[in-house]
Amino acid sequence: MGRGKVEMKRIDNDASRGVTFSKLRAGLLKKAHELAVLCDAHLGVIVFSSNGKLFDYCSPHTSWSELIQRYESSSTSSSTSDIQLQQIPAEIERLRQERDHLEASLRRLTGEDLSSLATDEELDDLEQQLQSVLGKVRQREDELLTEQLDETRQKVQILEDQNSFLRHMMNEDMQPQHAALEAPAVMAPPTLFGGFFPEEEAALTSLQLWPELTQPSSLHDY
Repeated sequence: MGRGKVEMKRIDNDASRGVTFSKLRAGLLKKAHELAVLCDAHLGVIVFSSNGKLFDYCSPHTSWSELIQRYESSSTSSSTSDIQLQQIPAEIERLRQERDHLEASLRRLTGEDLSSLATDEELDDLEQQLQSVLGKVRQREDELLTEQLDETRQKVQILEDQNSFLRHMMNEDMQPQHAALEAPAVMAPPTLFGGFFPEEEAALTSLQLWPELTQPSSLHDY
C-alpha cells in the first residue's frame, strides 16, 4: 500500500515528534549539502529543535559571516527597491501636475489662454514677465551681433596680413629685375678695319708691303 497523506499539523506525541524531527532534519541537511556541491551554490541552514538544540550547515568555500553580509545587502537593496516602487505613482502624479502647470504658463506667455487671468495684478505680472523675457532676448541678440562683428574683424585682419605679405614678396622679386635694367652696359672697344686696332692694322700692312719693296724684280736688276 502507498504511503498515506500526512496531515500538516503539530505532532502531539513527544517521542513521535522527536523521531520525525531527526529524520526530517537529517534529510534537510543532506539536501542542502547536495545542492551546495552539485550546483556550486552558497547556502546556510540553521535549525533549532523544540528543546533549543542547534543544527546548522554551511556550504564549502564560504563562511557564515559572508553569507550574512550578502543576505543583509540583498535584503537592503530589495527593501529599497520596494520603497522606490511604492513611490513611483506619487512621483508620476507630481510630474504630471508640474507638466500641466508649465503648459498653462506657456499658453499664457504666448497669449493663447488669457482667460485664466482674472485680475489686473495677474495681467501686470504677465506683462512684467514678457518685458523681462524681451530684454533677455535683446541682450542675447546683441551678444551674437558682437561675436559676429569680432569674427569679421579677425577675418579682415587676416586678409590684410596676407595681402601685406604678398606685396612684400612681389617687391623683393622685382628688385633684381630693376637692378639689371639700371646697370650700365659695358661698351666693346672700338675696332677698325674688320675688328683690328689701328696699330695692329698698320703693322699688318707694313708686313704685307715689305717683301714687294725689297725683292728684286729680276736677275738683271740684281
